[in-house]
Amino acid sequence: MDFENCKDVRLATPEDIPDIIRLAKMACEESDLYNYDERKVIELIRLYFEGRGGIIGVIGNKNGNLSACLV
Repeated sequence: MDFENCKDVRLATPEDIPDIIRLAKMACEESDLYNYDERKVIELIRLYFEGRGGIIGVIGNKNGNLSACLV
């Protein structure tokens, strides 16, 4: 994938895990559709980092301050 024109859009790295969890929790708190289940969130993250499926894209610098993620 080429993100040359969007420097803050990138694939997630292990350093992004705390922010991905934070954003997932925040999304569930803002929505009445889903209850936050940290076990499920961690399982999805693990599948991605183990190369067993999925993709996690993030928006933000690598300084631990993501503004968005797509799982």
